[in-house]
Amino acid sequence: MQIETMTAQLTRLFFLSSLDSSTELMPDRKPDAFTVWGNFNKDKEKDGHYWASMEVPTEELCKLFEWVKTADRVQNQKGEDCVRLRANLMPRESKAGNDYLLMALSDAKPKPGDSGDIPF
Repeated sequence: MQIETMTAQLTRLFFLSSLDSSTELMPDRKPDAFTVWGNFNKDKEKDGHYWASMEVPTEELCKLFEWVKTADRVQNQKGEDCVRLRANLMPRESKAGNDYLLMALSDAKPKPGDSGDIPF
């Protein structure tokens, strides 16, 4: 095993073993109620367009369904009852060298001082 690899593994092991159950990495943030991951691939025929096909674990769909039952409601511009979600899109490159966007979709959490108004 290479020295660099061993050093990285030992550093990670030391860090993980130094955490105990009372240690919180991000104390101001609640854990996500659910998380749905997806890959958005560039469309080869339409410039600036993407397509996606996702395999969503049924466990995450059940978590989403349970969360929706008690989530805060907002109304969209059409007056429909809605819940807020958030999605992060992160640029990635596949092993084959193709660019894509990795999406993580989860429950929206208010930012400190957030009025709740949608800015559009």
